[in-house]
Amino acid sequence: MTGTLVNTAAVAAGSAIGLALGKGMKDKYTQVYFQAVGLFTLLLGVKMAVAMASPLAVVISLVLGGFAGARMRLGELAGRLGEYVSSK
Repeated sequence: MTGTLVNTAAVAAGSAIGLALGKGMKDKYTQVYFQAVGLFTLLLGVKMAVAMASPLAVVISLVLGGFAGARMRLGELAGRLGEYVSSK
């Protein structure tokens, strides 16, 4: 439970810092930043996929989670939330 709370606080703090710093950052630097973070995420995903013990369970979990998210319209909800936050 403590880990969840710490993670939530870290995400909230990181988001606030990102919003504050992102407004003054030039587009070319923002693009470089997102490319670097994307590449890191891709490499981390590949590393974890190689070390995976049960890839079939992961695929099944992703499919079932995707179906559940589509059924609950989580993508639309996230989009509306993003539009609301952007308008503020």
